[in-house]
Amino acid sequence: MLKLAAFIALISLPLAARAELAEVTGFVRLAGLADAVVAGTITKVEDSIFELRVDDAIAGDLKTGAILKVRQFQDWSCAQRWSKYDADQKVLLFLNHIAADELWVIGGGADEGESPIVRDEVYANFPAPGNYVTHGKKQYSFKPLKYAELRQAIVDFRATWRVVSEGDQQFGSLITRIEKIEIPLSTRPQFRSRSPATTPPREWHEFLIREIERERTLIDSATDRSDPAQQKTGQRKSPAGS
Repeated sequence: MLKLAAFIALISLPLAARAELAEVTGFVRLAGLADAVVAGTITKVEDSIFELRVDDAIAGDLKTGAILKVRQFQDWSCAQRWSKYDADQKVLLFLNHIAADELWVIGGGADEGESPIVRDEVYANFPAPGNYVTHGKKQYSFKPLKYAELRQAIVDFRATWRVVSEGDQQFGSLITRIEKIEIPLSTRPQFRSRSPATTPPREWHEFLIREIERERTLIDSATDRSDPAQQKTGQRKSPAGS
């Protein structure tokens, strides 16, 4: 987890300045590029990996009850896990699969793709609606989120938006575009009939719109820096037809 002071300094910078630093891995990248999103229980801890039993397969092709081998996050100077790995810890994970090693890796350079679950709440280790809070003796990035609401936000986002990146679609890849998915009319009633108890509150909708715009601004910024003609003129190309 990012140290509190460093993270506050990072998010208080103007967007253009933040883009030059190690970018915090946000919800759009985590949810959009994950091969799987699961909630599970750690069953075994080894030197550099841990085994996880999937208790809830939120997104991807995994099934409840599957046992995964996951590469542990390694602490570094600006990011440390909230506690050492231990059996029986319950976590929410955004994962990519490494087929060659039959391993899963956690999204985010600062462990943003791994968050502790306490009863029916998730202490999000990634940007989400809310502010910093302290839980017991440990500091978590944001206020606890209701698991059911966060779960539905992930499902809704992946059903509504497609995140496309260069190369292998891994978390570290450069996002090239974010597309709205047209939902077929035949499937729309299942969204309308969903129980209000599992519908993310309005703050989630507003948060996601801001995050999508933030990622699109970063995409535009990266495109401008890679286009020599725009660097000379200082102007961005107009969209075709405008």
